Amino acid sequence: MFCRMREYQGEIPGDVPLHSEGRFVLHAHKDKQGSHLDLRIEQKGYLLGWRIDDTELRDELWGTEKLPHDPSLLEKGAGIDVKQTGEYRWFSHGDGNGYLTLRMKNNQIFTYRVERWGGFSIRLQRALWQYMRKWQMSPSEVLALLEDGVTAREYAIQRICGLGRYLEGDNFDTSQWEKVMSRCSLKEIYANLQKWEARLECQNPPTRLSRTEKVDETGIEQKNTRTNMNLLNLVRG
Repeated sequence: MFCRMREYQGEIPGDVPLHSEGRFVLHAHKDKQGSHLDLRIEQKGYLLGWRIDDTELRDELWGTEKLPHDPSLLEKGAGIDVKQTGEYRWFSHGDGNGYLTLRMKNNQIFTYRVERWGGFSIRLQRALWQYMRKWQMSPSEVLALLEDGVTAREYAIQRICGLGRYLEGDNFDTSQWEKVMSRCSLKEIYANLQKWEARLECQNPPTRLSRTEKVDETGIEQKNTRTNMNLLNLVRG
């Protein structure tokens, strides 16, 4: 289970009850997936926590929920790199969402709004894995392709709206076209773009910038004559 923690400014809403409070510890750790933080908060007889995909506390964090751990990890003598300790307060909606306040030993305070997310469905994960095998792509290449696809869609829609405003003026409803095109596939968007570009070309056909001129073949004819004479002399010996 994933969660996003965004730094929260202001008072915690009164309708979110206090769930638990006590000590917390922030460990620096490294495993096969790389360096990260382990944030653990004290519960009754165990530690609840998240694996934070970062090396510092920032205004936005992404984490994975961890299984319960032994309370002994709160102590510095546990043989793990301890970055911060202090006290926490956890305000929960009861579904994993809520607000987490961390008070460090130096009295520095961080308050995060925690949003729980179940992740992708198994059907979507399977489809992604199959396409990655089909196209022989790595996860990073899939992310780059996703960004390229969004950029291509935005550019094509902007191009359609620009042509529409040029060809139809005030009769063109930009907001409506953007709304309709946002629901279309990239193939459908490009099909519409080709129609608008065809209208533009019919209304403003391209102008020929150069004129055809007759090539002077005098030099070529003289060269051919000399070549023929040389061949004739060669045959005559």
